[in-house]
Amino acid sequence: MTQSESSFWFSLGKKVFQLFLLLHLFFLGVVFFLLVFVRFVNPPVTGIMLYRQWVSGQRIYPLVFLKFSEIPMDIRTMVVALEDDGFYRHHGVEWQAMRRAFERNMKLRKPFYGGSTITQQLARTLFLWPGKSYLRKYLELLIALEMEIILPKKRILELYLNTAEWGPGIFGIQQGSFYHYRVPVWMLSKDQKMRLLVILSSPVKYGPYDFGHLKILYQRYAYLKAVFGE
Repeated sequence: MTQSESSFWFSLGKKVFQLFLLLHLFFLGVVFFLLVFVRFVNPPVTGIMLYRQWVSGQRIYPLVFLKFSEIPMDIRTMVVALEDDGFYRHHGVEWQAMRRAFERNMKLRKPFYGGSTITQQLARTLFLWPGKSYLRKYLELLIALEMEIILPKKRILELYLNTAEWGPGIFGIQQGSFYHYRVPVWMLSKDQKMRLLVILSSPVKYGPYDFGHLKILYQRYAYLKAVFGE
């Protein structure tokens, strides 16, 4: 390779890196302002909601927000135990869980496992799209790290339970309770609460009483029953 060719490739690589850096700074800047907004204001819509409406053609029910104190304490405790038992210790990402998920995906040769924390799941819900890809996982990671700097844990959990998907076009624990049980969340029995939390990992395909067809969902239910009882 001649000196001029080497100089060309070096210059090209430098420009690509600069563009890569600028795109990241722009993305993080936009996310910063959005996170500051949702720290104080309940979002009227989320990225997943828009995707379900415009891409999947689903009818989307409006969000019904509950204050943190209005969400039953046992629901808050169980969802952390089930979805992210290190929630109050980590800073947005569980690196060991992501490493294990990556190793499993390499064996399967597709991004099947995610290893996402509650913070990462909220990042995806608010700003990204459903489906599994390494690009989405990367953006999810960036948002989660920034989210933990801007939002307190209490607000993250509050937003998560108020925006998570709980059925076709159903988002938030209150709407999930109305949709599946026809009552507000504070009227649910302990078993009904468990069943609602179990389907968080597959809320479109399964409901509170047919998740037994999928082994991993039944295992989630068995875990909650064993730890928290009826």
